[in-house]
Amino acid sequence: MEENFWNIGENSGNDIRNPKLTQVPQRLMFDLYGGCNLRCWHCPRAAAHLGGQDSCRELVDYVLYEVIPHVRYLRIGGNEFGENLLSKHFNYFLSNLDKTHLKEVRMVTNLTHLDEDKAKLIAEKLDIIDVSLEGTGESYTKIRGYAWEKFLKNFELLVKAKRSNSKSNLKIYLNTCAFLGNLEILLGLFDLKGLDISQINFLELHPRDNTVIHECLWKDPSKTNVYIKKFEQRSRETGIAVWMEFKDKYSIGNRIKRALKLQPLRVCHYPWDCISITSEGNVSVCCMLFRIDKVKQYDRQILDILNSAPFQEFRAKVNSPTPNTECLTCQFKNPVSHEQVFLELLMKRLDQQKER
Repeated sequence: MEENFWNIGENSGNDIRNPKLTQVPQRLMFDLYGGCNLRCWHCPRAAAHLGGQDSCRELVDYVLYEVIPHVRYLRIGGNEFGENLLSKHFNYFLSNLDKTHLKEVRMVTNLTHLDEDKAKLIAEKLDIIDVSLEGTGESYTKIRGYAWEKFLKNFELLVKAKRSNSKSNLKIYLNTCAFLGNLEILLGLFDLKGLDISQINFLELHPRDNTVIHECLWKDPSKTNVYIKKFEQRSRETGIAVWMEFKDKYSIGNRIKRALKLQPLRVCHYPWDCISITSEGNVSVCCMLFRIDKVKQYDRQILDILNSAPFQEFRAKVNSPTPNTECLTCQFKNPVSHEQVFLELLMKRLDQQKER
């Protein structure tokens, strides 16, 4: 598998047995802007009623000149579920980004605040842009609260900038959240083939409260599996690659195997191979931002921040027999809990059938 932002794994250069880092992690997730102009019901930002702010110029310069020279992969956005095109520093940041040593620069965006200048910078500096949406036409407008016609106009502006730059390596991905109510609608994403889409990433709804559990894919595995096949068929027909977070997840056989074979806790590499920096200057070695430190002095070396006593204590326990409390509730570190619940329910059903 080709190395990229998400699968760098053990190639980070740091030893996960050592709580102290010997070098700066190779991945950086940085948010220029912590807020968002949309209030999509399925997004953790809306569910948690999160606020947000723009980054300050001092932080932007610190990231540009003190952090990025040490990393190989940069993702703009992803920590705070914000919209980075809203930042007043967006053009400055990309204009001054030296990517000669970077293997991949990518960004996640809803594209609603794109203009011609931003589009040109994106085509010049980014390798991948993840455009988030949950349907097309009226369905998009209903879920996102933004006019589909305006969104499509911005998308066409992006494609124009890409095609106009002969040196652009930009790949356009669609990121979409799949839930039971929009599976049929998501088939329409393949009709956007003419917009230079390389891949569609189907993410699974992870509800933040009980009010939307009825939309979760695990509520109807049969329907989910039907649409998995439909997405794969449309992928073959259009040539657009697909990645599905839930592929092969909801067949009973595979769920039983995972429930029986999964270790209680996964080995977590994140605290050794990735840095998260929010728009407020909060630095974290955890993708869920469970532990943070504040960049208060912009002459402080990033490696010194990452090797602070609290962060070393956190790393020492992440993969230990007695992990951090936060790790026990993390869906990435402790996914088996969901499969165990399924297995218990399945065994209960089988017992009831035997009694009959």
